[in-house]
Amino acid sequence: MALLTEIEFPGVSALQYEQASETAGVRADHLPVGMLCHVAIVSDSSLRLVNLWEAREKMETFGQIMKSATGEAHFPRPSAPGRITETYNYGVALL
Repeated sequence: MALLTEIEFPGVSALQYEQASETAGVRADHLPVGMLCHVAIVSDSSLRLVNLWEAREKMETFGQIMKSATGEAHFPRPSAPGRITETYNYGVALL
């Protein structure tokens, strides 16, 4: 069963997001093993990340890599604990 994760970081800029992504080795055309979909939303007040994972183990493994990368990019603490939701169904369109 795939998992949807959602987390929001107040005050994080697009530059900080790009720095953390580069440190973690993530690009739009090279997602981490087990990540099915990634969406980043940068606004004037925060960065919101929404990801779809094929398995909890893959999510947790990458979470440790990303925790280090967000520390290096000086992310603040999230505005609330991240949400993890088991999905019932999903589809991914390949462009």
